[in-house]
Amino acid sequence: MSPAWARYYSRHGTSFAASAAPRIRGFYEESYRDRADRSLLDVCCGQGTLAEHFLEHGYRVTGIDLSEPMLAFAQAEPAGASPRRAGPARPGRRDELYRR
Repeated sequence: MSPAWARYYSRHGTSFAASAAPRIRGFYEESYRDRADRSLLDVCCGQGTLAEHFLEHGYRVTGIDLSEPMLAFAQAEPAGASPRRAGPARPGRRDELYRR
């Protein structure tokens, strides 16, 4: 994915993920109640919109994506955020991960 697409997506493409995140979290917490694990893997995390929602609600999140330009946006630190570390998900592959 190109850096230009990642910039466009950051401006216009995150609204669906942002609106779906509370519903996904609500479904998960309602389904598992006290057994809900507070850590999750966000596969194809893109810019981290879903991951950020879960982080804000006390979850430990690991996000993976093949798009380096999208991960660059995910790795940017919002004001007051803890640092995120980036590195290869598997040696020798283009996969990247971030976690906070």
